[in-house]
Order: sequence, then structure tokens, then C-alpha cells
Amino acid sequence: MKVYHFILLLLLIQISATAQTSVVQDTKGETTLALGNVGIVAINAKDESISFSYGISLNKEKGKNAAPRKSFDYLGINVKGKGKNGLMNVLKNDEFQYDGNVGLFYFNDRVFTDGKIFQWYVSSDFLFSQFKLYDSSSSIAYSKQLFDKNSQGYKVTAGINLSGKLFSPIPYLLGIAVNGGHKNNSNDIKTVEVANFITQYDPVTNQTRSIQKDKSNAYIIKDYNNSLAYSNINIDFGPKLFKQFLLLLHSRWSVQEARKPQWNPAIGLYITKAGAPLEVVAGIQVQTLDWSNTSESLKTRSERTTINIVAGFSF
Repeated sequence: MKVYHFILLLLLIQISATAQTSVVQDTKGETTLALGNVGIVAINAKDESISFSYGISLNKEKGKNAAPRKSFDYLGINVKGKGKNGLMNVLKNDEFQYDGNVGLFYFNDRVFTDGKIFQWYVSSDFLFSQFKLYDSSSSIAYSKQLFDKNSQGYKVTAGINLSGKLFSPIPYLLGIAVNGGHKNNSNDIKTVEVANFITQYDPVTNQTRSIQKDKSNAYIIKDYNNSLAYSNINIDFGPKLFKQFLLLLHSRWSVQEARKPQWNPAIGLYITKAGAPLEVVAGIQVQTLDWSNTSESLKTRSERTTINIVAGFSF
């Protein structure tokens, strides 16, 4: 069954190899630089996710004598997937726990005569996940305390990308995106390890021993909320360096029901595809989660700072 579940996860994250995404993602998978005019495969090390992007052109080819088109329209489908609490937990103890989303997007790409590029997009995603919940209430039968949970939600996104020159000859890249919807809080709470033991008695040695039969990672039901309103405001800005490098500052504001707003700033250095300043091949970034510690975490700011590596390719 473990192999079967692993194959299912691969299918989940490879459906049609199409989704609106970007290699420029933070540790939470948030981005402003979503691309819909090229195919993108992106891998996020910290988020442990794989996402895809591919847009279908809506513009018909014109005759040879027609004026060159300056604006292009694309329509595509969003797909992203990851193993819940890490890919390896999909195989561990025969548990198939995952997060995923699938949706549609519209993308407009406009090129100006001075070389500036302006892009805007909107998308709508259906969120789905499967994991385990643990209810230790004495009124619940032991056999029913640990159970599978399926959850759904949605996300709506709107954003713009702008590439040009700020102070000649320094080219820059700017991305702004806003998204929001409803989701569960499983990514904000910790799991506990729930183990099932059996007791064996050896009459020869007159000893009793406990043997672990199985174990699972589950969320405590009292910490879990199935539907929370949320929104994110994301801004990416920075210069293009040495033809194929981008130095970007990332501002991330996260607002969620029943939680104080959080600011999650980051900085990253990225390598872009030759001749395509918006198409990032790989990058490394440093991000601090909840800079002002509005969640009153016991971790220091340095302990809440992580390094993330992102990579991908376009097709």
C-alpha cells in the first residue's frame, strides 16, 4: 500500500504538468511573480512542495502584414502538491497525508516599446488536504480516537508583475499580489505521535512486555479549526544584476482569523534564464517568520529565521 500511495501522490502533483506558479517562492510557497505565459516546474525545499505552470494562448495568429501584437492573453490550470509534514510521511506507516490545490487562472502579458514588461493575472484555486486527527476524550471509544480527516477550502488571487529600468541603466523587477479565502489551520499547529501498543506475557520468563504495533502523526482535535478566513499581501522588488541575477526583497503580510497579523520579510538571490528576466531558474533566500513575534512564540527571531532553496525550469 505504501508504494500505491506514493504513486498517487506523484499523480497528484503531476496532473497535466500545468499550474500557475513561480520559482520565486518563500518558505510558505507565497509568490507575486506567477507566470502564465510559459510552462514552469518549481520545487520549494522548505515548503517541500512541487508546483507547475503552463498557459494556453488565447490569441489567434494574424497575417504577415498585420501589426505586431503587444498584448497576449493566456488561460491555464493551477496544480500544486506536497506530502503533509514532509514527503517521507506519505510512505511512513502507510499513511497518505497531503496538501494540494487545483484551479484556473487568466494571465495578460504586455510588452512596451521601451522594453518594459507589464503582466497581470487573476486565479481561483480549490484547496484540499487529508490528514489524521486525534481525540483523546474519555467519552470516545479508543478505536475511534484516531481518524482520517478530509478538508477543503479556496483561494482567490490577483497580482501584477513589472519589469523595466528604475534609474538607468539599472533594470528592476516588481511584483505585487493579494490573495485570500478560507482554509484549515493544520499548517499552523503541531502534530503529536500517537502509538498503539500491545502487551505480551511470556510464561517461561514470567515477564510482561509492551510492543509498539503502529504509530501515526496526528493533530489534536481541540487545536484544529476546519475553516478560517485568511489573506496575504506579497511584494517582491529588486534589481537585476550581471544580466542573469536578481536580488529581491520580499515583504509578506499574513492575516488570518483568530490570529494577529504577521510580517514575514525575506531577501533572496536568484539566477534567471538568459534573455528572460522574469523566468527564474534557481535561488536561495533567507526569511524571518513573524518578525514582530505577534504570536508570542518562545523562539527568538534568529530561531524563526530560515534558509530556503528554490529551483525549477521552464518549458
